[in-house]
Amino acid sequence: SASDIARPWRHLRVLPSHRWAQPMSRRGGRPKGANPLKPPRQGQSLAEVAEETLDIVRSAGGYHAGTRFVSIAREQAAAVERSSYHPDPSPAAADARPTRSVGFAEASALAAAETYARAGRRVCVLNFASGQHPGGGFRTGARAQEESLARASGLFPTLTRHMGFYGRPPAGFHTDRMIFSPQVPVIRDDALALLEEPFCVDFVTAAAVNLRGVKRKTDLHKVEGVMQRRVLKLLALCQRMGAEVLVLGAWGTGVFRLDA
Repeated sequence: SASDIARPWRHLRVLPSHRWAQPMSRRGGRPKGANPLKPPRQGQSLAEVAEETLDIVRSAGGYHAGTRFVSIAREQAAAVERSSYHPDPSPAAADARPTRSVGFAEASALAAAETYARAGRRVCVLNFASGQHPGGGFRTGARAQEESLARASGLFPTLTRHMGFYGRPPAGFHTDRMIFSPQVPVIRDDALALLEEPFCVDFVTAAAVNLRGVKRKTDLHKVEGVMQRRVLKLLALCQRMGAEVLVLGAWGTGVFRLDA
């Protein structure tokens, strides 16, 4: 029922703002490492960083950081194997517990997630997905949110395992289908440097409505309802999968123009 689907609003914990007191910089109030669009290491393009990440997560099983080899083979294999595709309109909600806090922080998704993941919390990050291409344009150097997640983690192979998610979007509305990728290793910081101590987070991959593709005025009134339905589905899915902290963001804004 609609009330069952809505229960995650009262359950999932979303970025309590007071926890950001320590990472904040005194100049400008920005958490350290908050900029997801910093240039790559000297001599590397974003596309080259993407290919290096794919080499690490697909074949090498790890990487050298500092003076040691960091192995992520076991974590990456488990993330791919346990990833799941959710074509159903809405998953069943579990028990309803109150949300303890909802807050806002000026930070990249992975910088926000790291704070909680390193404290032992089960964190899920919303991936603002392309409805047509796994990882969006991260292999060609695109700079949107999904691309930054794919460059910094083992997310991409968990997406290509579920190609049923992707296809031609119906008039910009994309799809209610979703992919859940559990405990994916994050191997880079916001400056794209390889981490000596990687951490794991869940990802829920979902596509917002792309307003640029909604051509008919008669379809515009449907957008809000579609997005509400999609938000409730992703909250219910994250709740069912055991998320304790959910890192969201301005989903559908920017190039998709839902902020227009």
